[in-house]
Amino acid sequence: MLARHLRKSRVTEEGELLLSDYPAGLAVRPDPPLSAAAMDRVLARAVARASADTGPVIPLAEMIASDAEDPWQGDGTHGLEVTIARAGQRPLPLKIRSQNPPLANALVGGAVGTGKSNLLLDIVYGLTARYSPDELELHLLDFKQGLEFQRFAADGEGRNWLPHARVLSLESDRAFGVAVLRNVVDELTRRADLFKASATSGIEQYRTSTGLALSRLLLIVDEFHVLFDGDDQLVDEAVELLETLSRQGRASGIHMLLASQTTTGVSGLRVKGESIFAQFPVRISLKNTASESEAILSQGNKAAADLRYRGELVVNRNSGYDPEGSNETGICAWADPEFVHDLQRKLWSMRSTGSPPLVFVASEYSAWADGDPQSVDNDSALGLLGRPVAVTDRPVGLQLDSDVDQAVAVVGSDASLAIPVLGSLVRSLSVTLGLAEIIVIDLGAADSRTAGRVVGEALDTVEADGVRVRRFGRDGAVEALLGPVRWAGPVGGTEGHASSTLVLGIGWQRWTGLDEAVPADPDDEDSFEMVTPREVLEDLSQRGALRGVHLVGWWSTVRSVQDHLGFSFKGVRHFVTAKLSLDDYRSLTSHTATPIVGSPRVGHIDRAGDAGPVVVVPFDLERSTR
Repeated sequence: MLARHLRKSRVTEEGELLLSDYPAGLAVRPDPPLSAAAMDRVLARAVARASADTGPVIPLAEMIASDAEDPWQGDGTHGLEVTIARAGQRPLPLKIRSQNPPLANALVGGAVGTGKSNLLLDIVYGLTARYSPDELELHLLDFKQGLEFQRFAADGEGRNWLPHARVLSLESDRAFGVAVLRNVVDELTRRADLFKASATSGIEQYRTSTGLALSRLLLIVDEFHVLFDGDDQLVDEAVELLETLSRQGRASGIHMLLASQTTTGVSGLRVKGESIFAQFPVRISLKNTASESEAILSQGNKAAADLRYRGELVVNRNSGYDPEGSNETGICAWADPEFVHDLQRKLWSMRSTGSPPLVFVASEYSAWADGDPQSVDNDSALGLLGRPVAVTDRPVGLQLDSDVDQAVAVVGSDASLAIPVLGSLVRSLSVTLGLAEIIVIDLGAADSRTAGRVVGEALDTVEADGVRVRRFGRDGAVEALLGPVRWAGPVGGTEGHASSTLVLGIGWQRWTGLDEAVPADPDDEDSFEMVTPREVLEDLSQRGALRGVHLVGWWSTVRSVQDHLGFSFKGVRHFVTAKLSLDDYRSLTSHTATPIVGSPRVGHIDRAGDAGPVVVVPFDLERSTR
C-alpha cells in the first residue's frame, strides 16, 4: 500500500536531495543533525512524559480501609491474603498460603520507575494492617543502594517501628543476606522439630490441633539478584539455602517474596534457577520489556510489555503460565507517605510486647555495646570487637585467659578499622580484666585525627573510672619496654584480674633498636647478664598473661609481626585483621579462606580454636562518646 507513495531521489554533491517526480529545480536540503544538548532535552521531556503517565490513582487508604480502621483481625492459620490492586472495580489480591492450592512464594518484577517500591509498600502495609505480629513476622532485605526500608525501623526517639519486622537490612551486602537466609533455614529446622514433637505435619495442623500460636514468616528481598550475582562461596551457599527454603518452607509457614528489576543473566542461578523458581507460583510484573516479562512471568508471557501506566501490573498465580486464562491486569494502590506513616504509628501503639527490629546497615559501624552481657570468671575475660555479620545483637568478643600465648595482634593498614577495635578493647577489657593500669606505647601510626581521638577518648573514659594510664611516644618506647613493661606485674601484690595491666601498642611496625642489648639489671653493677627489647617483647607476648600483663598491639603488616615475634607469631592467640591483602589474610587463616567483602569489616581469628575466621563490624566509638 505504501509502495505507490515512494519517490526516486538522489543526493547532489552539495548535499541537496533531488526528487525525480517533482519539477526541475525543486531541491530539499536536510536539516543538520541535532546537537547533543538538544537531543538530551528531547529525551528528558520524553522520559518525563512517560513517567507522568500513571493512569488512575487508587489510594492505599481506600484499598485497605477496613483493615486500617480495625487492624489485626486476620487469621493466618490457612494463609495470608490482602488486596494490593484493582482490576476495574474488582479487587486484585495477593494470596500466600501453604495449600489448597499451594501459593507459597511470590516473584515480583518491574523496570525502573514503574512503581515496584510502591508495590512493596502496598504489600507490607496491607499485610501488617490485617495480621498481627503473632500471625506474621517479616524479614526485610533491601539490596538497593538506598534506605527505602528505613521507614520500618525505630525513629530517632526509639519508637514507632513496624512491630512485625524482626530483621531489617539496608544497603544489604551479600554476606549479611546469606546470614539472613541461614537464620531462616535454622527457623525452618526449629519448626520441623515442633511438628515432630506434636505429631503434626505443618503449620495449619499444628495450630489447629495444639491451639498454640505460630506466626507465618515472610522474607522480602528487594533487588534479590544482587545476592546471586557472582561466582564464589557466598553465591553457592545462597543458592543452596534458597533452594532449601523454596522446597521446604511452604508446610512450615515460611514464605518468600523476591523482587527485582531484572532476573535475566543472574550468574549464580544459571543451574538451579529454573527448579527454584518453580516453587514461586505467584508472579507479579509491572511494566517491563518483553524479555524481562518472560523472565518474571514465564516463557511466552509478554503481558508486562503491553502495560501502559506506572503502577499497572499483571498478576498470575499459575507460575506465569496460561496468559490468556490466568493473567489478571490491574492498577496497584498508591501508598501515600502520610497515610502509611500514620498507619505504622498506630500499629506500633497497638503492640503489647516486642523489641525493635535488628537493623543492619552495610555501610555503617555497629552501635556500641553498653550493657551487653559479658561472661567473665576468674580465669578468662572478654574483649569486645564489634557485631558479627549475622542475625544477632550479641557482640563478638575475644577471650583472654591467665595462660601462655594470650597476645592480641591487630594487623592491617586501615586506621579507620584498627583504631575503633583498639578503643573497644580498651573499654571492655578495663571492666572484664579489672585493669589497674594501661601502658600505652604509641609509635605514631595513627595519622588520622579522628582515629587518634577515638583511642584517646577511650583511654580518658577508663582513666576517669580509676585506671592508671601511662603514655609513651616514639622517643621513650624502648625505655618503656625495658622498664615499666618488663617489670609490670600484679599491682599491690594481689593476684587475679583486679591487678591486671594492659600494654597497648600502636603503630608497632615502626619499632627500631630491638636487638640492642642492655644490662638485664641496671642496678646490679656486678651482673654481666644482658637483655634485648626483642626478648622482652617476646616474653610479654608468650608469658605476660601468667603474671597479669596482657598485650594488645597494632602492626600495619603481617611481615612486621613476623619480624618481631618470629615466623610462627610466637605468643599471639588472637589476630584481628584491618584491611589485608588476600595473600596476607590467607597466611593467617587458610589458603582457601573467603576474602572479607564490604566495609567497615574486620576479621577475627582465634588461633586456640577451630571455628575459622569471623567477620565483624567494628563499633562506632566516636558516636558513643558524643
